[in-house]
Amino acid sequence: LVHSATLNALANAVEALESPKCDPFSEAFLMQALRLMRQGLAAPVDDPSMREMLVVAALLCGRGTEQGGTGLASVLAHAIGARAHVPNGIVNAIVLPHTMRYNAPVTEARAPALLEALSGVAGATAAQSPSDRVTALLAALPVPRQLREIGIAREDIAPIAEAAMSDWFITRNARPVKDIDSLKNVLDAAW
Repeated sequence: LVHSATLNALANAVEALESPKCDPFSEAFLMQALRLMRQGLAAPVDDPSMREMLVVAALLCGRGTEQGGTGLASVLAHAIGARAHVPNGIVNAIVLPHTMRYNAPVTEARAPALLEALSGVAGATAAQSPSDRVTALLAALPVPRQLREIGIAREDIAPIAEAAMSDWFITRNARPVKDIDSLKNVLDAAW
């Protein structure tokens, strides 16, 4: 539960920090939230001080997302989680690197803030993209890496994409999602 909730907050923080609508106040909240989540996810789950740190991170994330909002990872988590009966945080851990790659053409200006907030990720290099840095962070965790690991069949991709296109949050994504094929491509990569 702790890891799933933190992974959900992580995806929200990343998406809001990538948003072109992210202002300096939101950026400060989100960068600190990501720093705390990075540290907390590396600590033993039964450590009370770690749980306290993650609660603070979630609160900071909530404040930081007020301006930029969330985007495509959240949209896909809604559509996939309902179908697979898997918590949003777990779905976010699978789809976030892929949605970040989809958004990369319009989020380049926001990359330095993400890279700085996640600078302590094990195995991180200066040459990594933000999506590679998030992938490295997630690789150290005991979470599924592909949609098929949570029971999503290849035939499920089209209905998931259709459901996601009708989610209001899709309008807040950093890069507009113009058609269902764009979503299918992201889902195929995550499958």
